[in-house]
Amino acid sequence: MTDDSRKQQLLGTPAKLPLSVAIQIAYGSIRVRLSRSLVTVSSVVLAVTFLLVVLGGEISSNAVFRTWTRDVRPAEDAARIRTLLVQPRDILGLMAMLRDEPEATKDWAQSLDVSVQLPGREIAAEALVVARWLQSLRPSQRYLMVRNQGIGPWLLTYNSAGTSAADRAIEASAEEPGEYDHLPPKVASFIEVGSTLTGTRLPLSHEELLAVAENMPILATAIRQLQEAEQRRLAQVRAAGGVEPVIERLRGGAEDQQLAEIGLPLSQLIPQISSTRRQELVAQVEIEDLRTRAQAVLARPRVITDEDGNEEIAPLLGLGALIDGRLDGHPFSSEIDSELQAAIGAAAIDRLRQDLLRRRTLDGLRATFASMNYDPDAGKERTLWLVLLSLLVCIVGIVNSMMMAVTERFREIATMKCLGAMDGFILKTFMIESGSVGFVGAILGALIGVVLVLGQSTARYGASFWASLPAQYLLMAAIASLVCGLFLTILGALLPAYKAARMNPIEAMRLEA
Repeated sequence: MTDDSRKQQLLGTPAKLPLSVAIQIAYGSIRVRLSRSLVTVSSVVLAVTFLLVVLGGEISSNAVFRTWTRDVRPAEDAARIRTLLVQPRDILGLMAMLRDEPEATKDWAQSLDVSVQLPGREIAAEALVVARWLQSLRPSQRYLMVRNQGIGPWLLTYNSAGTSAADRAIEASAEEPGEYDHLPPKVASFIEVGSTLTGTRLPLSHEELLAVAENMPILATAIRQLQEAEQRRLAQVRAAGGVEPVIERLRGGAEDQQLAEIGLPLSQLIPQISSTRRQELVAQVEIEDLRTRAQAVLARPRVITDEDGNEEIAPLLGLGALIDGRLDGHPFSSEIDSELQAAIGAAAIDRLRQDLLRRRTLDGLRATFASMNYDPDAGKERTLWLVLLSLLVCIVGIVNSMMMAVTERFREIATMKCLGAMDGFILKTFMIESGSVGFVGAILGALIGVVLVLGQSTARYGASFWASLPAQYLLMAAIASLVCGLFLTILGALLPAYKAARMNPIEAMRLEA
């Protein structure tokens, strides 16, 4: 028979105290040590509030940004169509076509009797990585890389071709071999200069940058062929009568195949265009036509003649006069209103006013996002670090508070053990106490966090936030923050509770609280 078995036989099986007793002791401890409990509650409240503000702020910004992107897209599509009717796409745009839809791009070029030698998608993708990196540099840094060239033209010359006379002269004047002498001069210069730029790093490894340079002649050939197709497309647009006749075809509901006859298939100019997006584009084209006709009426010079026969030009008006009240105070307001109704109709005037108000809101959001330097992709990493920081603050505060609670109750724990309380009962008591404190703190933190998120988002985005209110995601963030706060409270109390449960009664009685 072991010593434990002999002791159990002599002392008998200890009485198992019910859960209700553990609850009474836990809540009695909270009531007696109210100040200590409030410290724990406050740490949970702050952590949950901070966590919810971070998550809720990101969710709100993302929802408003998605709505804003969707709302400005028709105007951007319409502007893009008009631009592409009068000028060719740039080199980077052609590279993006080869990366995203190479076969469709090849078919479009062939419809214009231009044969394209398709490079691999990876070639165009890696070249665009380099281009996007160059675009992200500050102007002074970009100048060191490309000098006075544009990024697209410079990129086409980034290759592993033989050295030029100027390159050979530079190499001959070098007293000592350089670190990148084994690379072609263009590649070596790019890597060497790019490696010295502060606050940035090269987008690809040296081997990948060399591979881009080796494949660049293939890509450059395809780009030149696409540029030829672009010129033929513009010639077809001119032959069709220019911009307005083509826009009129679009507004009239011309199918993609009909537009392809003049080198302008929408599916190629706007990849993956849906029927809904096409309808939005047609509606936006109609709005642009209304704006043009209304502007012609508003900007027409009108002469005011006073009683002495003196003449002066009445104030000229822009489209903003339709919504800012300047039209009502204009000396020719009734005449202008009649001309507008004759030019576009009363219903179109109301439609134009609604569009102007919408544009004003969208312009305000654009300015807000610009002032925030908001980037939905880059913000994810920052949000992750802020969340981790809030969780760390929460768990450190809880562990510290519970450790102090254990230290203050050494004699109380020893007394309960002497009266027959088992380790599991002590552990259960502390976990009930921490769970209760954590639940109250998490509830308060979630409520405060929701109020702060709604207030912050309203102050930042105004009515646009409520128009795109992500109620479901905010509710999920609030529940997740609440559960996280409660979980962390219990997790933070585990070590102190385990320490309390394993205490030797005799040693605990000797310690000073």
